[in-house]
Amino acid sequence: MLSCRSYRNCSTFVLVPVPPLPRMDDQGVAAKEETTPSSISSGTQLVSCLFKFLGCRPAGPCNGIKVPGGIRHLKALHTLGAVNVNNTAGKGILDEIGLLKQLKKLEVSGINRKNSKYLSKAILNQKNLESLSLQLEEENVVRRGDISPPPSVRSLKLYGHVEELSALRFNNLKNLGKLSLEMAKQLTQDDMHLLGSVQSLLTLRLCVKITKDQDGNKVHFLANLFSKLQVLEITCKSRLHVRFYQGAVKKLEVLKAYRCDDSELHLSGIEHPVSLQQVWLLGSYSDILKERVQKKLARHPKKPALKLQLKPEPPSSQASRQ
Repeated sequence: MLSCRSYRNCSTFVLVPVPPLPRMDDQGVAAKEETTPSSISSGTQLVSCLFKFLGCRPAGPCNGIKVPGGIRHLKALHTLGAVNVNNTAGKGILDEIGLLKQLKKLEVSGINRKNSKYLSKAILNQKNLESLSLQLEEENVVRRGDISPPPSVRSLKLYGHVEELSALRFNNLKNLGKLSLEMAKQLTQDDMHLLGSVQSLLTLRLCVKITKDQDGNKVHFLANLFSKLQVLEITCKSRLHVRFYQGAVKKLEVLKAYRCDDSELHLSGIEHPVSLQQVWLLGSYSDILKERVQKKLARHPKKPALKLQLKPEPPSSQASRQ
């Protein structure tokens, strides 16, 4: 059995092997840049093996850890993460993950173009998988079409540099309710149409992170898309203009806009989402922009509340817990 020792102010959790017991209850086990003990492979009844991290990168939940071989023996495993596969054992670990047919939640980091095909093979036939979190390597940009989540996925998080979106893959996600996405390029209207066509999508967390910024990046929400979307969170790490058109996001209730340092965010058309109840401005905004937003909300039939927070918790930290 594995136990976890933690202290209030520690940034690292250490896995400690203790004398084995017949069974292990559901338990989350935390670690940071550690290698799990080889004794993990002996616990065939282990239901949950979750490696979480503190002090994470803003772009995603964690950098992951290297795990030993033998996890294929954990047949009852429901939760596994965060596993780093950017190493010599990565392909073998992904092959073993593919044999864990009871997985419901999986978190993998260190994904690049070389190992993305093995990842797709590992998760393609996971019929019970509901939550999938993937950390892509920044120096190895991965195309969205290189990754094939199974239709059972309800929550999908893609951190790192997603170069392009795949209509074939997204059209397959009939149960997707939550999507966290970090884009390495400007979102085109085709991208927005693709995302907005996911009928089951209730929550969208979108991070626009583009280093080469010319005229600024634009995200337009058009009518008749995102028909069930209720929560929209947008993180701006460059220059971004978000515009809502009349008839757009009719069921949107909560809009959260995160402005990072040295970024520029503009909001227009926020009077159009007819069900809007709250608008959050998180980060440092000019008084002129706040006043402009307040005036637009005052014209809204539902008079949505404007909420301000100067130093918000990074959205990636919140997303990793949900």
